[in-house]
Amino acid sequence: MNTAVCHTAVRATRGAAIVLFAAVLLVLSLRVGTAHAAEIPTRPCSDKGVTRTDHALARALNAQLVQGMKGHVSGHQASCARAIVREVQKLGLDRRAAVIAVTTAIVEGNINNFAEAVDYDSLGLYQQRPSAGWGTPNQIMDPAHATDAFLGRMQELYPHGSWHRAPIGAVCQQVQVSAFPDRYGDQAADGQRIVDAIWPAADPA
Repeated sequence: MNTAVCHTAVRATRGAAIVLFAAVLLVLSLRVGTAHAAEIPTRPCSDKGVTRTDHALARALNAQLVQGMKGHVSGHQASCARAIVREVQKLGLDRRAAVIAVTTAIVEGNINNFAEAVDYDSLGLYQQRPSAGWGTPNQIMDPAHATDAFLGRMQELYPHGSWHRAPIGAVCQQVQVSAFPDRYGDQAADGQRIVDAIWPAADPA
């Protein structure tokens, strides 16, 4: 075999091996992350706990979502998504506000209302920090307070409804100031799917 061809074949084989190794590492990291999240205590998002309606919503979403939460939505997570949407409606805001809030909750903790800090003192649906002025731990773990605080900050940063015109991922990042700003945009479509599945139940239109 020609020496140049041989070297090319070796490089191609090595490249394929590196890609395969990276893919294996990614799968393992996702599994570890999911397992770790399952071990973190959560607080109910509703006084009623997780209902049959929440379980039905979870089953529907598991078939509809396309990103990391596909097939992994629990009744708890569905109830928390419902709590977020309900609070947005109480505030008189529209679906886009709900999509922004739900998208943020997906990225921050897969819509889990975490009752134990996993990153400094971050808690709740949006991983808000008491030390950063988001409220007391109990307030942050209250979906209504946490969502009010998140959306209030959003409206401060985007006055006069300007958050309607900005990309959803950009709005999430402005509020959260994450070290990984690109993650929000990737989850916006699933955030929309979740809101669309919940909103009509309380939307007379």
